Amino acid sequence: MKKNKLLLHKQILAAVLSGGILLLPNWGYALPQGGQVVAGTGSIGTPGGDQMNITGSGNVAIDWNSFNVAQGESVKFSGMQAVLNYVTGNTKSEIFGNISGSGVHVFLVNPNGILFGATASVNVGELTASTRTIDNRKSFDGTAFSTLSLEAAQKVRGDIINLGELTADKILLEGDNISLLNAHMLKSSGNGNITLRADNKVTVGYEVTDKTTINVGDDAPGGHTVSDYTTGTGTKGSTVLAGAAVQDLCGNSKNITDAMLVHDIYELQAIDKNINGDYIQGDYMLAGDIDADVTKRWNSGSGFNPIGNFTSMPFNIGGFNGSLDGAGFVIKDLHININTADGTQSNAGLFDVLNTNAFVHNLTLQDGSITNYTNSSGGSVGSIAGENLGSLKNVFNIEMEISSQNDSANIGGIVGYNKGTVTDAHNSGSVNDKTNTSARIGGIAGYNDNGGVISYSDNDGAVTGKGDYSAAGGIVGYNNGSIKNSFNNGNATGYGDYLGGIVGENIKDIFDSYNKGEIKGKGYDTVTGGITGINDSGNINNVYNSGIVDSMGYNVGGIVGQNYSGTLSNAYNTGTINGNGSEYVGGIAAINDGEIKNVYNIGKVSGGDYRNVIVVENSGAVSNAYYAVRSGDTI
Repeated sequence: MKKNKLLLHKQILAAVLSGGILLLPNWGYALPQGGQVVAGTGSIGTPGGDQMNITGSGNVAIDWNSFNVAQGESVKFSGMQAVLNYVTGNTKSEIFGNISGSGVHVFLVNPNGILFGATASVNVGELTASTRTIDNRKSFDGTAFSTLSLEAAQKVRGDIINLGELTADKILLEGDNISLLNAHMLKSSGNGNITLRADNKVTVGYEVTDKTTINVGDDAPGGHTVSDYTTGTGTKGSTVLAGAAVQDLCGNSKNITDAMLVHDIYELQAIDKNINGDYIQGDYMLAGDIDADVTKRWNSGSGFNPIGNFTSMPFNIGGFNGSLDGAGFVIKDLHININTADGTQSNAGLFDVLNTNAFVHNLTLQDGSITNYTNSSGGSVGSIAGENLGSLKNVFNIEMEISSQNDSANIGGIVGYNKGTVTDAHNSGSVNDKTNTSARIGGIAGYNDNGGVISYSDNDGAVTGKGDYSAAGGIVGYNNGSIKNSFNNGNATGYGDYLGGIVGENIKDIFDSYNKGEIKGKGYDTVTGGITGINDSGNINNVYNSGIVDSMGYNVGGIVGQNYSGTLSNAYNTGTINGNGSEYVGGIAAINDGEIKNVYNIGKVSGGDYRNVIVVENSGAVSNAYYAVRSGDTI
């Protein structure tokens, strides 16, 4: 029996971890850390002040735990013909200082992503910056990278962003997406020696030369002068980089996306003027951080008008059909307060609706608030978008409050309603429903509909469902789509029907995800679980909960409050489960009417009228289930 328990523990833990380590921004900068030469002859010098010298001969491969260079710091390569710097850790590389190496082909490879900041300066013989995965670094021979197979290309997730100056005889940049703020900052011996490979977009910013004026509702005399995005005149990056090889990761030719630069909050609002039929169009890139604090005084307190919304009575039409590349910059203190008695504007977010071909990435919203109250039911509220039918990647909400007073609203830290793809999304803002009766509230999305995919995303913000019939979850309130490789560290509190560390009410799929946040059920009818409150016909696999689950509701479970007709497999709970006034309290599930297999619980289970270390009331199937009792450090 002990052997079986150990094997189960290893199988479940391996299954959970094999889903991938989630990627977070690396906020702390330092010289490269944890270097180890794995091929060739090389030496990593002890940093002297702000400089690191790396010497060698021939072709050298070095594994690094992290590779960052802060502003004012420098890394110098010398002696070798080529050097492969490969990051094995789980943070992207952020280069704000100097990298030099006369005559050296410098490879910087980080599957998590690479950012060359505005103060970055690279001057080497040849430069290859890539986010591909290399399993065998010991055989590195200095050969230039060839294109990838379709299977290998699909595994590339990291992006390349360049805001600085890259100088080399030959330059190769490759990643899932490539973003260049200024094409002139790639300095080679000729455009024919520049290769840009991206599985998705190669986006290059350019200055729009024509100007116009707009009124943002702040009574400024004459309005505000902004770039005229309807004409889009200017020298485009595709022109500057004519002759460069622009390809997908498999080597097929593709086009550069020329993005119009956005410099301030007025130009951000001016995107709304670029209308084609019923939609907002165009490709855009932030030129720097944007201070949006003035929006709290726009439109009599209603603030910024969500991009993609314009009214043609009697119906709302709109949506955004283009792309916005944040280029790693921050929009700070944005304020949106939709308050219309006629209900003509029901969504709130930087974007109203992102249509199916819209793409927003590399963007951070920080501080500020977004809310709506339209005297009608429904509507969706999120920091990036009210509704997403397109694609989001590498987006952040940092401490921005997201809320709604509408009944039946969808409220999410990133998007309110999602039927598109959300990848690498991170929320630390508070999300709540302001006591409306039947909202869906989540740290990433309020409602993830059929076809919606949320992956590699996490929440650290407080999620609160105050309404009597709300569904609240650390990642999603109501899930009818797919959630993968995502986790919750934030506290989730619910007074309504369903509450979970990942999902409040689950209809579809939750894979390779976990909860460490504290989950508090405050309603007498609340069904509460460490992963999901209720699993209604969904499939949950490779999950665990280590957070405290404390509820006064009917059913409380370490993984699922009630597994109605779904499947739960390869799951474990180590968190304390307490039912304060509850009826059923289970280490894995309070009630099971579906299938539970390959699970274990080592968390303490207490409270409730009835309790059990695995399942309290079972009319389904339970197999390969185990529990352990702790006595101090002994199991």
